[in-house]
Amino acid sequence: MTTTRVQNRNSSRRDLLTSRSTLLDENAPQTSAVLFIDLDNFKDANDSLGHETGDQVLCEAGRRLQSCAPAGALVARQGGDEFVLVLPGADGLRAGEVADEAVRRLGSPFDVAGETHTFGASVGVALYPAHGASRAELLRHADAAMYVAKAAGRGRSHVFDDSLEAATHARLHVPAELRRALERGELVAHYQPRMSASSGHVTSVEALVRWKHPERGLLMPEAFIAFAEESQLIDDIGLFMLDDACSRMAGWQRMDTGLRRVSVNVSPRQLASGDLPGQVRIVLRRHRLSAQALELEVTESLLIADAGGARVQLAELRQWGVSIALDDFGTGYSSMAMLRNLHLDVMKIDRAFVRDLGVDESALAITRAIATLARTLGLDLVAEGVETELQASLLGEFGCDEFQGYLYSRPLTPEAFASFVESRQEQRRVKASAAQSR
Repeated sequence: MTTTRVQNRNSSRRDLLTSRSTLLDENAPQTSAVLFIDLDNFKDANDSLGHETGDQVLCEAGRRLQSCAPAGALVARQGGDEFVLVLPGADGLRAGEVADEAVRRLGSPFDVAGETHTFGASVGVALYPAHGASRAELLRHADAAMYVAKAAGRGRSHVFDDSLEAATHARLHVPAELRRALERGELVAHYQPRMSASSGHVTSVEALVRWKHPERGLLMPEAFIAFAEESQLIDDIGLFMLDDACSRMAGWQRMDTGLRRVSVNVSPRQLASGDLPGQVRIVLRRHRLSAQALELEVTESLLIADAGGARVQLAELRQWGVSIALDDFGTGYSSMAMLRNLHLDVMKIDRAFVRDLGVDESALAITRAIATLARTLGLDLVAEGVETELQASLLGEFGCDEFQGYLYSRPLTPEAFASFVESRQEQRRVKASAAQSR
């Protein structure tokens, strides 16, 4: 078995499949398999733990892959946190067995720098000759299958099929299209209201990115955000959304809408850059908006480690008056110790739990526990994905402060959102007037 030395992504060297591979050599067996392996959650951890620690993780991952590779196989590092296994003579069944074993071994905790971290892996499988007749084609198809495994929830494997050809094409072309979209102003922000659980008033609003594609119409984030994160365009998108949200919020405050905050999502990569406080300060000054009117939503990935000084940056922003919200709580890798140390103002209950309220007893128990935790920590509690009156009623009993979801409104264009708020205000005035006349 041939192996390559593992180096971190910052190295200029790239470990690729070389001519030492027996795949497609003159005397190659009639069947072979290529496994494309990507460590889950490694990028954020590498930025937060430091690249020296990241190197240790990669080396250990390489050793684990070597230990599960059969005799005659090739283990190589493709680049970054990606590895390739070449299995000469393997059919689909054997390749699947090796892929599952790789997922199992890489899913075990890593002990690095005196701490324990869990990453996991997603694996894509391509077979020769069924899925390609060249190294490049097999690698491309195994890579596409790996992304299907990652999208399906990570920590699993997937075998390539012809339906993935379109996905492969998208991965090659969407980043370039997205870059042009930023230049042409095709990205827009839509705004979804958050309703006060006690009064029913619109108290806050979340900014959500959309892509007005010239051919495919209005695209939701699921169609392009993953590509933006891979190509590092997420920084530009994040800054665009921050600027648009603050600009709109300043205008809505001048209209006396009664809105308290506008919420903007922040990617781990934005925090890893270390520039977020400076960017926020510039945008707030540009639009003459108070820090108290801005809320930044961060995800649970920031809880695993201090990504690029995330805690320091968030603490600085909170000192100015910016609110910090934890998005999608309970769906990732939450740590109670980390949660205690990451100073927050708002906790959001993920729609995955809200959706099953009144249907699944476990969802009810988990949601109640999250609400109790938020109350204990003194956090505001926001439930997203509220679609029924029953859900709203149960969440209200749990002590939720705000509701967000289709029961009240879908995300709206800025103009439609302003009309929505005005309409709600008019309804309140009519009700107040009727109450006084009685």
